[in-house]
Amino acid sequence: MNFNTNPAVAGRGAGIFLHDLGPQAGPTAGCVALPVSVMTEIIRWTDPAQHPVIAIH
Repeated sequence: MNFNTNPAVAGRGAGIFLHDLGPQAGPTAGCVALPVSVMTEIIRWTDPAQHPVIAIH
């Protein structure tokens, strides 16, 4: 993705993360936030040995 790499800007972040939406359910700072039920399902079926990739279209 080359996020914050050319040039790197201190404090801008190190990546785009997939995480629990949380109780606030508001906007993120560029991450992908999901309801905990969806996040739990993803964790259950994801197999790290298969090198999963998340594609955002």
